[in-house]
Amino acid sequence: MANTAALNSTKTKAQEALEVLEQAWAYYTPTPRPAPAGPAYEDIPLAA
Repeated sequence: MANTAALNSTKTKAQEALEVLEQAWAYYTPTPRPAPAGPAYEDIPLAA
């Protein structure tokens, strides 16, 4: 049974690639931000 533990501790190239892909996906996935309650710039006049 010690041999199966050694096999489980080593990662294949596919497992390593999947972990890197999941890390990249988590990095580039935007986090949801709360919507602003009102307009941010009320005192800036609009160009006519």
